[in-house]
Amino acid sequence: MIYVLALVIALLGWWISTGVILFLNHLPASTYRWSIFLATVFLLFSLITLPIFANNVSYLFVFISFFQGLLVWGWLEMTYLMGFLTGPRKEECPKEVEGWSRFWLALKTSLYHELAVICLGLFLIYLTFDKPNSVAGYTYVTLWVMRWSAKLNLFLGVLNYNSDWLPPGLAYIKSYVRIRRMNFMFPLSVCCGLLAAIFFFSLSQVGELDASSLGYLIVGCLILLAIIEHCFLMLPLKDAALWNWAIGASSKIKDAQKRSTSADKMEGL
Repeated sequence: MIYVLALVIALLGWWISTGVILFLNHLPASTYRWSIFLATVFLLFSLITLPIFANNVSYLFVFISFFQGLLVWGWLEMTYLMGFLTGPRKEECPKEVEGWSRFWLALKTSLYHELAVICLGLFLIYLTFDKPNSVAGYTYVTLWVMRWSAKLNLFLGVLNYNSDWLPPGLAYIKSYVRIRRMNFMFPLSVCCGLLAAIFFFSLSQVGELDASSLGYLIVGCLILLAIIEHCFLMLPLKDAALWNWAIGASSKIKDAQKRSTSADKMEGL
């Protein structure tokens, strides 16, 4: 039963959190400030209460800690996708640039964001290191490492890149992504991810199956989901269909706002 519970928690957390971010990101840009404001309130609340949950182990606290890790990571994703925390470069990659020069230009497009990822990550590690319940820290580090792995794969070249998630303000990012059938890092990313998942699954088997075991199982399942996301990069499949409910809902709101604005202009005439 605990194995099914871990899979359900990881799957729903990954699916719902990604959907919420996509929903908010596809709303009119005029809503971004409110979205970031509310997300920041939740972020601060999570960081303040995180030590309380980290020092106690129960099924409920493990569940909450997992979503605290997701929330901190979600705040970073929102600040990037909504253009609040990106990098000093906001231009397309020149076609003649190759090698390390191209890598440096690509890094500059998200440099401030990556520094924030490191700072928040170190802070979470400090708050949860050697604590009875370190699920929030494990969750964040998993998302951190696997996202950097995905970005490097995108830079080196992937078969299937979904640029529809990028808002117009970040359209230049597409110029740094190469389309290839395979790159040397992809098999390495998948193998290292599988080893990490096996490691956490093995930790869950030490001693009796309890709340701590649930935490390790959730993190292991999250790593497997991240590996599946990596595989989508190399398969001719559209993973965006998993979140059509979120993108469709935000598109309807945006279209309704446009119709309302057009009607107001017509009345003004």
